[in-house]
Amino acid sequence: MRPDFATNLISHARRMLRSLWLALGASILAILFVSQRVIEGPPEARPGMVGPLTAAAVAIATVSYVFYRRTRLESLREAAVDQAPRAALPGLSAESASERRFMNATQQLFTRSIVAWALADAAAVVGLNVAVVSGDRGQALVIGVAALVLLLGLERPRISALEALAAELHAAPSAPE
Repeated sequence: MRPDFATNLISHARRMLRSLWLALGASILAILFVSQRVIEGPPEARPGMVGPLTAAAVAIATVSYVFYRRTRLESLREAAVDQAPRAALPGLSAESASERRFMNATQQLFTRSIVAWALADAAAVVGLNVAVVSGDRGQALVIGVAALVLLLGLERPRISALEALAAELHAAPSAPE
């Protein structure tokens, strides 16, 4: 694998993933702001809906975390198959089997990360629904902060896994193309 190929792809992945990650974090902050500043209790609050909505938020956050755990190096190794990548990036074309494997692993990292982050964001949206339905901004705050901690604290972009995989593929003896 060409060293500049891995470096360029990792650089591109780092910029894209960090941008998406920060945008979803800003989205959760906006949801928290709306749930705390704009929403006031409705005239006829329906507290019976708070339990199921809170359970839904916890379930969504749990699925998000479990899904994100699949972005570890071991699962990226499994995703590194020698087949044509599903999409090409401008200026980056895979010329060898190891480059195709690396590009496929990068696409898996993108897919898994974005799904996990969107699920964390969905948990915050459910927290906003709790505030709307119940008028209880406290529960919305707890759910929103949990989603923010999940996204910003636990689910950071895992570029280190890509760097380790690139080092492995670069060090591996070249197979015939």
